[in-house]
Amino acid sequence: MKSFLIWTFLRGRALVNKKHFFRYLGAFSSVGLTLATALTLRAGKGLPLFSVLFVLMIAVVMGLNVAKLVIWGALNRRYDLSHTYPLTALFFPAIFITALILGDTSLSLCKLVGLILIMTGLIYFERYGVRV
Repeated sequence: MKSFLIWTFLRGRALVNKKHFFRYLGAFSSVGLTLATALTLRAGKGLPLFSVLFVLMIAVVMGLNVAKLVIWGALNRRYDLSHTYPLTALFFPAIFITALILGDTSLSLCKLVGLILIMTGLIYFERYGVRV
């Protein structure tokens, strides 16, 4: 019972247990840092080149990417890349939902189908352990 940390998935199978908790935490943190990078660059798109705010924005983006590099280094030392990399596909639905919230895009049937395919693929790979 202690190995079930967060929630159960289809048919009561644990999605996150102690063995994989840091894999999910690292991959989700990487997706969050990538999203933060995209939002930072979006916020600074109108800044004058080489202004103080522009240089500060570039420094923040570089810091976020260094943090992501450290996370990926730790993940790759502990887990096989084929177990961690597919989770980064969560970035695509995350950036799309963010764009919807910010009003930068609209929802269409094709985009919805794409989101469903990405999420279905992620669930399938995580649920059945299929590795490429």
